[in-house]
Amino acid sequence: MDAELDRDRTDAEEAAEPRRSRLPLHLRTAAFVLLLVGFGGALANESAPVTPDSVYSYLFFAGVACAIASVYLGIYQGGASGE
Repeated sequence: MDAELDRDRTDAEEAAEPRRSRLPLHLRTAAFVLLLVGFGGALANESAPVTPDSVYSYLFFAGVACAIASVYLGIYQGGASGE
């Protein structure tokens, strides 16, 4: 009976795992897109991507923030699961 309860508990934990593990992947993808659009747009407008005078610089900074969050969550989730 205890083995059956343990199996049910692990099934529920495994069902919740893919949702949590996909967040760093989505952040990484968003970071790539935002960095590409922000940097490319800044170059197209002949402005630096680190100056706050255009929308593209905000996209660039959002991409950097997504990249940092992706790395943090990847490390945090890897340490939490013991991998």
